[in-house]
Amino acid sequence: MNLKQIVEQLGMCGYECEGGKLEMNTAFIELKKISNISVKPVVEEKEYFVTFKKYLHPEWVEFKEIWGRKKLESTLSYNDNIKVIKTVRI
Repeated sequence: MNLKQIVEQLGMCGYECEGGKLEMNTAFIELKKISNISVKPVVEEKEYFVTFKKYLHPEWVEFKEIWGRKKLESTLSYNDNIKVIKTVRI
């Protein structure tokens, strides 16, 4: 098995960790270049400036942070302790 075959097989495995997908990893992208495999342009995750309130007993406290799309979607779907007030795509 040569380097190109190894990199192709790794690319098909769908590996993802807390840092993101393997295809987004800069070291993996460079490895693909070295093995002469065409590299798709990296699409960055959209970011949002989010104004929200979080319940900190005994009151709701307002925060402003920058979130990625995944965090925003999961917060809107699964978190009763946070109320999103406003989102602005940046």
